[in-house]
Formats: sequence, structure tokens, C-alpha cells
Amino acid sequence: MKEETKRCSRCGKEKTLDHFYKSKTGKNKRNSICKKCILLDCKIKYREKNKIDSENDAIKERKYYKKESSISNKIIRQKEPSDIPCSNSGFQGRVSYRGPTMADKLLLSISEYAELSGISTITVFRRLKDGTIPFVQLGPRRFIPKAFLDEQIQTAMDRRVK
Repeated sequence: MKEETKRCSRCGKEKTLDHFYKSKTGKNKRNSICKKCILLDCKIKYREKNKIDSENDAIKERKYYKKESSISNKIIRQKEPSDIPCSNSGFQGRVSYRGPTMADKLLLSISEYAELSGISTITVFRRLKDGTIPFVQLGPRRFIPKAFLDEQIQTAMDRRVK
């Protein structure tokens, strides 16, 4: 049995149908351009778009991207062990420091306030809008003073004691 063949409109070579991607239209329900030519077109368009001259530049670009993404994922400031008090005196090496803890913060984001107070963020937004929760606006973001949450907790504890 003779295999069906088709001529690629790009390279002009006669190839079997398995060298062409399937299509809903066209003769034999196959694309008019072979798989190799389509992949070559994609590589050329990628190089033009990213202004890459050779294959080595493409490899360098990929390595640089991987290096940059791994660095951006590690936004942890490193400090020396002597800078951070540690109960384990035999500790050697570096300690990762992720910023102030919740107890050290003066302002809470809306999601942090919602999580600590046990209400949804939508409810927090509603209460910010009607003025029952005070806030500080820094640029486009709103922050709730931690002192307000502490006051709420203290009044709730006082009510419970009575």
C-alpha cells in the first residue's frame, strides 16, 4: 500500500502526511506547511522578537533568565548570626531575616487585619468605607493601625471578664 504524500508549500519537498500537522481544512485535512518549516518559522520569529542573533545568544538568554528568576524568588535579606539573638549558641552559618514580625508592625494590611480579626476582607473593605475602621492611606494602599486591633481585642477581653 502506497503512503499518501503531500508537498510542503514552504520548502517544496514531498513528504508523507505524518510530517504535517492535522487541520480541519485543506486537502487531506492537513496543514499546507510541514512541521519542520513551522518550527523554523517559530524560531525565526522568536529571535526577531527578542533580538537574538545566534543559537548561543538564545542559550545565554535562557541561562540569564533562570538566574534572574531564582534571584527574584529569594527576597530574603541575609544577616550575620551575631546580628540576630539566637538561643542556640552552637549555631554556625547565616540566618535568613524576613523583616518585622506581626508584633513589631505598626500598620497592618487589609488582608492581615482580616486574618487576625477573623473577618473577611470584603467586610473589612465595607467597614473602611463606612468609617468604622480607621485607616492610613499610603499611595494607593490602605493600612489599618495595629493599635486599633489591640484596642478591639482589649475591649473584647474586658467584656468577657465582666
